[in-house]
Amino acid sequence: MSNLKCSVAAHLFLLLLFVSNLSQAQRRPRFSVKESGSGLKLKLESRRAPEFKDSKRGVGGLGYWGVINLEFELDNRKDEWLDELEVYCLVLAMPRGGGGVKLEETFRYMDLRGGEKNNLVLFITPNFFRRHMDSNRPDMSKLSVYVELRVNGSPLHRNPIVNTATGIPRDWFQKVGNAMKVSNALLLKSKTPFADLDYDYYLYEVPGQ
Repeated sequence: MSNLKCSVAAHLFLLLLFVSNLSQAQRRPRFSVKESGSGLKLKLESRRAPEFKDSKRGVGGLGYWGVINLEFELDNRKDEWLDELEVYCLVLAMPRGGGGVKLEETFRYMDLRGGEKNNLVLFITPNFFRRHMDSNRPDMSKLSVYVELRVNGSPLHRNPIVNTATGIPRDWFQKVGNAMKVSNALLLKSKTPFADLDYDYYLYEVPGQ
């Protein structure tokens, strides 16, 4: 009899847990990105690697990195949190006298809060510019960048987040299928010398990427 009571209690507990999870799923908010006003900003720049006090080679050992900054705001209340965000980034470079070269990666971030600014940053290695752009210092005005913010593969915004270089068609990101792809040159902040700088200012990366 005791075993029967325990079994019934266990089943009731599992049923209540299921109903609770179902109710939470039904109440889960729909997320979107605030696109009007200053809710969405894409900025490109170059930045020299930081010099640490124990460096042996001084500034001569520091390369210039390409930097992609994105600031955005979820059009949700501050008590609404997004567990995980996918960030798809496509970069097109047009080397002098050559065909297009593209960088293409998807990264993941966690714990985004609605109703406040969120910042993320991606980096392009110095050797990408040396090898493919024949330059020791990035000229970010020659790069076109397209960013898409997604949840479960679906975009959170209506309009493209794009920075288009001079002389490149505005819909270039739909026409780069034949461009040569370069792997491992577009990196998360944690994979660069900038990893520890302003750590809590930027979105937290999902571990293990």
